[in-house]
Amino acid sequence: DLRTTNNGDIKVVVEDGTLRVKPGADGDPAVDANGTGDILVDVREIGNDIVFDGGIQTDTGNIELHAADDIDINASVQTGGSGAIYLRADNNALTDTAPSGIDGIDVSGTITTASGDVYITATTVNGNVRINSDISTSGTADSHGDVALVAGDDVLLNADITTGFGDVLFNAANGTVEN
Repeated sequence: DLRTTNNGDIKVVVEDGTLRVKPGADGDPAVDANGTGDILVDVREIGNDIVFDGGIQTDTGNIELHAADDIDINASVQTGGSGAIYLRADNNALTDTAPSGIDGIDVSGTITTASGDVYITATTVNGNVRINSDISTSGTADSHGDVALVAGDDVLLNADITTGFGDVLFNAANGTVEN
């Protein structure tokens, strides 16, 4: 488990190699930033992925995951307050180390914010965004909690998106939006 206290941030930068995160002990999130602490995970080398099999959580901070290639999320991603969630896969490899069939971003765990935005993007030509679990933002009249799914190829939605006051954007630049 990777945790902070006293509003501490968590920043993990991987210069070369795929990052795999296993579930936390006793069902706890694998990565947990306290209070306003932000979480940043950045995998920089071409062809390398982020694979999360354990939950990611911060009380009210932002969560940003950036992979040079693909992102595979198989656990919950959660923040409260106005904390936002940003997932970006550059999808820059012709061969993938992520599980078979992932080319861009694949989410099989719930994504939840209180009133922050959710932005999920894989904008290269072959980049797909595949959502297999629900996305929800409660939102308020002042802080809407918008959701954007942007792909260079297809947006594949096999789940519900719920926003309190926010907008939902689907953009499949070279492909289709399927629900």
